[in-house]
Amino acid sequence: MARYDAAWVSGLVLLLIVGVGGCGARGMPSAGRAGRTAGPVTVYVANAADDTVTPILAASNTAGQPIRVGPGPAQIAISPDGQTAYVVGVGALQPDAAAGPVTLTAIGTATNRPGRIVTVCAPDKLNAAIGFTLDTIAITPDGGTVYVSCPGTGQVVPVRAGADTAAAPIRVSSPGALAVAAGGRTVYVANFDSDTITPISTATGEPGQPITVGPSPQDMAVTPDGRTVLVLTSTGLTPVDAATNRPGKPVAIQGASALAVAPGGGTAYVLAMPDSDSQQGSVVPVQVRASTAGTPIKVGLSPLQIAVTPDGTMAYVANYASASVTPIRLAGGRAGPAIAAGKIPTRLAASPDGTTVYVLDSNIFGGLGPGMPSARSPFGIGQVIPIRVATNTTGRPIRVGRFPVAMAIAA
Repeated sequence: MARYDAAWVSGLVLLLIVGVGGCGARGMPSAGRAGRTAGPVTVYVANAADDTVTPILAASNTAGQPIRVGPGPAQIAISPDGQTAYVVGVGALQPDAAAGPVTLTAIGTATNRPGRIVTVCAPDKLNAAIGFTLDTIAITPDGGTVYVSCPGTGQVVPVRAGADTAAAPIRVSSPGALAVAAGGRTVYVANFDSDTITPISTATGEPGQPITVGPSPQDMAVTPDGRTVLVLTSTGLTPVDAATNRPGKPVAIQGASALAVAPGGGTAYVLAMPDSDSQQGSVVPVQVRASTAGTPIKVGLSPLQIAVTPDGTMAYVANYASASVTPIRLAGGRAGPAIAAGKIPTRLAASPDGTTVYVLDSNIFGGLGPGMPSARSPFGIGQVIPIRVATNTTGRPIRVGRFPVAMAIAA
């Protein structure tokens, strides 16, 4: 009887959850959402082991019918007008399965119906798995083009909105995380095997001169005005002027792993775990203009993601090894009591009205065991836990699919 390789599953889990650099909260230019149409708020959850996306209606916190998408859905991004959820799939998860192509599926948020699955590229299996840990999708503010990074191929691939096929790939050195800045004129690509990011003109599709930012750039965020790209490296945070493509003074932060930008754009918040043995995490506030770090705020063990509420008053940190979420009142830099959040909290998303923060409990070890028959999945059923911001208390967990790894909110 065929069996799962437990070592392979454990290795995949470490890669996807500990990751090349955790999926932080990427900054998209806020001006791009000005024209969105009002509609029901929906939380979309990518279930990597089920090849589905679960829609959750925020008004009632109830899950809808799973939506079939491309294999191994790993990233979700919402179009600026809120009308489309784009899902990046990175292929089959089974250890004996052939490496599948990276795909893009567009879901209409009004109907929750998926469009045609578009093949983007075909990296090898290991490099496809890296796509779980990086923000490998970005959308221009006008919603006209979606860019997908293909780790291991040296390609960033543009897909026109509504198109059934991908456009010609753009060559860079070692593409990872993506971010759009400068009013949508430039897409920045973090070259995670290098010490650079590459600017790409959205008008011509031509890559520019790589910008040196520091070793192993792993995540990026953009200030709300679109003028500054903040690049997280293995040694800290480097600001880049989007008008000149010149890097500013780097801020040294040991063990930096993810970041988020406050709505005003003046402060960035960086997750750090300086000592991997203790796993103790902290949040380091960074003044963007001055490139100076403030006093670290202690959180839980192995923090993975930070989310800031739309009004900029609160931040929430998902602590993977503590099975908790730490709330932080940003005005005073004070962490509140930890909030129990399932088994393995990995992702966060704040509702547009700021009343609720949703926590994704991936429960990745739910079915893991040595010598497991192939008929049984090694990945457990996940759930989404709503936290009421006013009281920092949790609501009823919402069941989703197996091995959920990404979450986004459309309104």
